[in-house]
Amino acid sequence: MATGGIMSTLKRLGIVSSFLLAFEMTTHAKASPDAEAFVLRHAWRMPGEMNGDDERRFGSSGVLVRGDIVAIATDRGPDGTLRPGRVRLYDRRHPEHPPVSVLAAPDRSWPDGFGFSLAGFENRLLIGAPDDSEINWGAGRVWLYLETEDGWIVEESFSDPSAERNAAFGEAIAIGKDTIAIGAPRCDKAGRDAGCVFIFERSDDRWSLDARLVAPDAEDSDYFGSSLALDGTRLAVGAWGDDDHGEKTGAVWCYEKRGARWSMRQKLVPDRLQSRDLFGSALVFHEHELLVSTPGTREDRGAVHVFTGRTGRWELIDRITDPESRPGDRFGGSLAAADDLLVVGAPESRQDGVPHGMLTIHRRSGWGWSLIERHQVESNQAPQPMRFGFNVSIDRGAILVGRVDQADETPASIGAWLFDQGASVTEDTTEDETGGVPVISSR
Repeated sequence: MATGGIMSTLKRLGIVSSFLLAFEMTTHAKASPDAEAFVLRHAWRMPGEMNGDDERRFGSSGVLVRGDIVAIATDRGPDGTLRPGRVRLYDRRHPEHPPVSVLAAPDRSWPDGFGFSLAGFENRLLIGAPDDSEINWGAGRVWLYLETEDGWIVEESFSDPSAERNAAFGEAIAIGKDTIAIGAPRCDKAGRDAGCVFIFERSDDRWSLDARLVAPDAEDSDYFGSSLALDGTRLAVGAWGDDDHGEKTGAVWCYEKRGARWSMRQKLVPDRLQSRDLFGSALVFHEHELLVSTPGTREDRGAVHVFTGRTGRWELIDRITDPESRPGDRFGGSLAAADDLLVVGAPESRQDGVPHGMLTIHRRSGWGWSLIERHQVESNQAPQPMRFGFNVSIDRGAILVGRVDQADETPASIGAWLFDQGASVTEDTTEDETGGVPVISSR
């Protein structure tokens, strides 16, 4: 699993995200009568210790781990002040219970962005802290936690050996069985903010640096490593700032490990790209396919490009769009795929001129990807922007959906919501005294 992309960069530019997992009130018109709809399982409200700006940051990222652990991050301390981040772990089987664990980077006293990015594989949870300044200001660090019989423990921590200042090491991360990829999109080794990626491998239960990747044609402000997707020996690296076809058209580099070396196999830059398409903002492997988003294309309507690797080279075979999208929706702002399902976020989809967000769910069949569900936010705190779909995660029939607040907007009181297929609600999610519960319409 992996995190990163243009949305991560927006967080660093003063827009702060929160994970909301999703839906309060839903009605469904399913594409297939046999398809079981996704419904609300549970809604996490803000912990009692949080208020004000802290509410905005609860759930700044989130991910499902091993199918039964929900990890939700915040970058605030117990007193609500800006502090080192924490990640709360909840049991998906008993979501109404308090967190089973709360993780924090050891011996940190300054804001570190711990939890800015999250990725899980089996019983391991990878947590990025791109603002960590223990060695150098903003150099970044990544922490690997392992679940044991005694709970979650720190297995390893990773950093750039050169500790480059403001490299944002850990802004994007990905983890597999014995491989970890970490993006540092503001790394200056090949040009100012050109970016680089570090790969760590595990052998004999020890992790060590295996490779450092930079784009062969790196230029300033490419942000290579701003998004990552890892699948065994295949690695895709996004660089939404690449300008081969114009300003910020974007590109994706595809690597493969053969023997002891990671080799660049192909650079993906579709011919139809235009300036500010932001190709490569989000990436995900799905079996023999690689899906790449371009949220800036078609006047920011957005699209998802589908590549197949069956022939040994990645070939563009399809482009997924939302037939109901409008300029500014940014369809493809976030992506996640598992089993035969693809989840696509369109966080800027508007209602009455206010960004409320949209989520679409697609199913893979022999004919490609078909839209089966659409979910849209309606807020009880209008005109409060929700930006539903800012982040998404899917695993074993559960979906997490993120929301983002701008720094000068009133945060919503909801923290995180969980979807399961055909599940029933475990906690009352009707409007509380703050009036802050969003209502979801689905069709």
